Amino acid sequence: MPLNIDPSSLREGLRFLWFANEIGIDRSGAVDLVSVVRLCRDRAGISSFSPNPMLGIRFLVDAGLAQETDGAIRLTQVGLTIAGKAREPIILNDAQRECLLEHLMTDKRWSERLRGILTHFRVDESGHLAFVKPLYELDEEQDGTLTLLQLMQVIRLDGEDLILARDTVKFLADYMYSWLPISQLELDKVIAERKRLADMAEEYVVDWEKRRLEHVGFPQLCSLVSRVSETDVSRGYDLHSVDGEHGSDRDRYIEVKSSIGENLAFYWTAREMEVAEQRRDQYWIYFVPCVHLLPKVCTIHAIQDPIRFKDTLLELSLASAFVKGERLVQSRHCSYEFTSGFRGLAWTLDIENSQRESPSE
Repeated sequence: MPLNIDPSSLREGLRFLWFANEIGIDRSGAVDLVSVVRLCRDRAGISSFSPNPMLGIRFLVDAGLAQETDGAIRLTQVGLTIAGKAREPIILNDAQRECLLEHLMTDKRWSERLRGILTHFRVDESGHLAFVKPLYELDEEQDGTLTLLQLMQVIRLDGEDLILARDTVKFLADYMYSWLPISQLELDKVIAERKRLADMAEEYVVDWEKRRLEHVGFPQLCSLVSRVSETDVSRGYDLHSVDGEHGSDRDRYIEVKSSIGENLAFYWTAREMEVAEQRRDQYWIYFVPCVHLLPKVCTIHAIQDPIRFKDTLLELSLASAFVKGERLVQSRHCSYEFTSGFRGLAWTLDIENSQRESPSE
């Protein structure tokens, strides 16, 4: 499907999200289209730009932030997140930019489009990553993708050259270093930074587990929490702990996953899946979102017996979970609130009725 992106698209999409959020969006993401369009037009005085809400809707659908069915508009999870992070009606802020960029990089359709653009960057004499493909050779899809990256200020004009903005190169490389023409030194830095953030996440989860055991009334079990990945990376999990529920010292095997964004998306190694299959409900995945913001307040997502998601990409949000586009039924959700900002969400998910609950994500 051809992209419908022009220099006004992002601005109009943000305006639409701003007023949709102001009016109120229901839990399914459904938007009162008539009311939002009316507000976009009636309150145009909020800026010097003439509003074009239909252009904004078209952009949101093209970018995967909304879905259009029989004239109705429903925001996707990432659309809801970006709407909630709005600080101004038509300007993309840093939090929204990170969220949108992460969405584009992890979405199968968009990641391929980004690849088609990023593979045409080369290091120039100034050390910048510059776009080297002649613009007249771009097809419609490539042109639309390049335009969107410019609107997001991921790519900027430097004289006559289009270059990747320095503050986004690191973010892009975390996901797509194999597509970017970066040096071995830069790649080593990316790998080292990933290792630093992974270590930080594991250390945070160790403290979090001890807080959890204290919270359920068994501080004497805290000494049983250990970070086994420091001495043996072949275990198939990172931490050893115990349940502590009702005084139980039953083993809990924890694999720590983390992301610089809010959306959970990962693939398991063969060894991790093997151990998860063996341990079943004793095996947990603890997901740490926005790991680069630690040790600020962070909500950990704890998922028990995750082997049911074997060979799939698991994407989890605060409101719902998806496996291959199917909505999972949330059967149990326990919230923990500890001292010093330690918070947690424990999930048990049931996919038996997923067909009935499946959205067209």
